[in-house]
Amino acid sequence: ADRANALTIGMWEEIYQIFTYLSAQDHVRVVLMKGEGKHFSAGIDLMDATEKLFGPIATADKEVGRKGIMLLRLAKVVQDWFSALED
Repeated sequence: ADRANALTIGMWEEIYQIFTYLSAQDHVRVVLMKGEGKHFSAGIDLMDATEKLFGPIATADKEVGRKGIMLLRLAKVVQDWFSALED
C-alpha cells in the first residue's frame, strides 16, 4: 500500500536530531526537505505512532492521572520534534 511518505517515530527522532544540530551551525541558513513520489508526506505515521507512542501509555499499569502525566510529557517531546523544524 502507498504510505504517502508517512513519517515514522524513528524518522521524527532523526529529524529532531538533524535540525537541532543544523540550527546550531552559523553557516547553515536554509534546509530543504524533499519527498519522493506524488506527495511530500502524509504526516505522522499513525499506525507507528499508536504502537510506539500511545501503546506504552495505554498498557502502563498506572492510574489515569499518572497516564495523563505520561501523555503530557509525550506531547512535549512531539512538540519539540516539530519546533526543531522552525529553529
